Amino acid sequence: MRRFLLFTVSLTLWLPVQLRAADGNGLKAEFFEGINLDKLVATRQEPSINFDWEHAAPIAELPADGFSLRMTGWLKVPRAGRYTFILRGNDGVRLWLDDKQVINHWNSGDVNKEVSLELTTEPHAIRLEYFEVNGYARVTLFWTYPGAKTYMPVPPEAFFLDEKNANAKPSTSKKIPDENGLNMEVFSDTNVTRKVGASGFGRLESVWADGAPLPDLNPDSFSIRLTGFLQAPSTGRYKMIYFSDNGLRLSIDGKIIFSRWNNKTRREEAFVELEEGKLYSIQLEQMDVGGWSNFYVHWILPDTDKEISIAPEYLFRTKDAAKKKGK
Repeated sequence: MRRFLLFTVSLTLWLPVQLRAADGNGLKAEFFEGINLDKLVATRQEPSINFDWEHAAPIAELPADGFSLRMTGWLKVPRAGRYTFILRGNDGVRLWLDDKQVINHWNSGDVNKEVSLELTTEPHAIRLEYFEVNGYARVTLFWTYPGAKTYMPVPPEAFFLDEKNANAKPSTSKKIPDENGLNMEVFSDTNVTRKVGASGFGRLESVWADGAPLPDLNPDSFSIRLTGFLQAPSTGRYKMIYFSDNGLRLSIDGKIIFSRWNNKTRREEAFVELEEGKLYSIQLEQMDVGGWSNFYVHWILPDTDKEISIAPEYLFRTKDAAKKKGK
């Protein structure tokens, strides 16, 4: 039931093809108080390993500093071959594939580690552990392979909650799935005009770093458009906060909330009145013109002062997905 664009490989020739993923995408995420997976406070499903919390709390139950995270599930590559995985973030990270630890940076500070592995098309067990001490908090798992011009965040359609779903036959349906998250269109220019790909997208945040949303894109000249629906957890006045390197535009129900389309880096705030249970259309456009690139949109809930990452459970690719949540 899902249709995604992925760029895949064979052992002799690497060509772009489309991969349609089976149901059950995502990873199990466990959030802990303390930097050593000390006290479990929440378990939820996350679409991918691509977080840009900066100084915000990842979830309402945790502080912005002094937390840790464990993500587990299955990874399935589109074709057999040698993949290079790159972990970038701040602070500590550990990564296992098929129960073998392949990256270990369990200390504070920036991390930029990579490992190259030969992988088959069979599902591979994956586990990531992360901790945040203080300051900036972000972690993203990228991949690249022979023939790719740059690296990209591992897309949500490569992750599965369990081995059964990872082994399921791909669907041939072109229907947009009724699921959490957003729809992403990718453009090979900074004016959101030359569309080159489309897929699902998990959050209103991403770290592209020196890479791009697709492996054949120029990492110094691209743009994206995210569309879908937003549903607030309560009624009231929300403070919306964004950061982008470079330009970003955000609208909710057709009303422009943020609009800065240039090569500057900036953080801004705005207030929005939202009603609990009401479904709001949302559109975000972001572009990069060179160097490091990342963006996020966070919020502060009514009558609180904690900046929080907007969880996928409040974002929907279709109206039907939100209706199903309400049942």
